[in-house]
Amino acid sequence: MPATAEQIKLLLISDGSEQAAMLRQLMEREGLRGEIRRMDPGRSAVACARRSGPYRGEPPPDVVLLDFSHPDRRSTSVVKQLALGDSRVATPVVLLTSEESDVALHSRELHFDDSSVFAPVSYTH
Repeated sequence: MPATAEQIKLLLISDGSEQAAMLRQLMEREGLRGEIRRMDPGRSAVACARRSGPYRGEPPPDVVLLDFSHPDRRSTSVVKQLALGDSRVATPVVLLTSEESDVALHSRELHFDDSSVFAPVSYTH
């Protein structure tokens, strides 16, 4: 059964907790209730999004928010595993990007060239 707006389950993949705090404030201000699980980029976050390993049997998140504003090897790997190609997850993945990461998305390493798969959303912080 899909979550209602009052019960949204978000998975935030980010190195810092400040984004989670800002997201919680925004949800409170908008009257949204739900759960935000913040995880550092890496294998555990990928397993959580895929509901594999220790996360098998858990309900899936409604949305995965992936902080890709400062791309590094770990966050690039997570983007590849969750948002690109045939192995991308069924859960919607929203990339939080910057000018720097927009360039990385279109690099040869990520091969991002299909805007019909997902569209990056830029933000400033």
